[in-house]
Amino acid sequence: MNTENSNLSRRVFLKTTAVGTAGIMAGRAVSFGTEEKKEDKKIPIGVQLYSLRGLGGAGRGGTRGFGGGGGMEVPVAFEGIKKLGYDGVEFAGYYGYDNRAEDMRKLLDDNGLKACGFHLQRPVTPDTILADQFQPTVDYNKTIGNKYLIFPMLSAQGEDGWKKMAEQFNKIAEKLKPLDMYVGYHNHYQEFAQEFGDVTVFDTFFGNNSKDIIIQLDIGHCLRGGGDPVEVIKKYPGRAVTVHVKDYGDTAVKDVVGDGNVKWKEVLQACKDIGGTKWYIIEEESFQFQGLEGIEKSINGLKKILAEMEAAKPA
Repeated sequence: MNTENSNLSRRVFLKTTAVGTAGIMAGRAVSFGTEEKKEDKKIPIGVQLYSLRGLGGAGRGGTRGFGGGGGMEVPVAFEGIKKLGYDGVEFAGYYGYDNRAEDMRKLLDDNGLKACGFHLQRPVTPDTILADQFQPTVDYNKTIGNKYLIFPMLSAQGEDGWKKMAEQFNKIAEKLKPLDMYVGYHNHYQEFAQEFGDVTVFDTFFGNNSKDIIIQLDIGHCLRGGGDPVEVIKKYPGRAVTVHVKDYGDTAVKDVVGDGNVKWKEVLQACKDIGGTKWYIIEEESFQFQGLEGIEKSINGLKKILAEMEAAKPA
């Protein structure tokens, strides 16, 4: 055997292999980079369970015994919600599963649904969540897999009251942050229609609290109160983490997406590009439909708009 030729051949082989491997890895890096750049992550769609009146024998507030009952049972509702194409549900109470977080988690898992929020009900208030209701609230929501704790109503009075409430939310957010959980507030039309001087209640509250606090922007309520959903999203970038997808018409509430005056394509694009939106959450509260009919109409309307936006993208 010629040792010199053998060593030379080995050096050539190793060099060639190294170059080839580097080329392959570089190709992979470029490929992965290209895939990440091209990836257009779709925002999942959830439904606010308040849309289903009497769910689990509960009344409008999501609590048994309030406002009557007669609605479908939770397992049946979850099965139907999934079949309609929803990815998750947002709670507005416990629907009879008050002390049964593990059972609720199983129902979610069995139906391939995620918990995308929880509208907190009494006895959980901004005061009590900083005291005796903190751990039970955290434990229940951790178990069902929810990280978004949303207050659907606040009782603040006057400008000072709203500013103090903003400070209180800062304390709640700070306490939740190490747990990878977040607090937020769901607006109504009044926060846009009412002002302190020339500053809306909405801006008085959200303009004085932490960027960690979720703005659960209700699109329909915003428009009804004289607000511009796109401008709100631009003003508070990254904070519209969960958005209530609801339409609004001139003469009446027209919750079904696409039936009212909301400029949905502009709003949805802003959610995607600026809002930091993780969930679209449909809320149907027109009281015009029975069972799942209303939320079926809305998800179909939303998906139609999203499909049109996708089709309009340049190739």
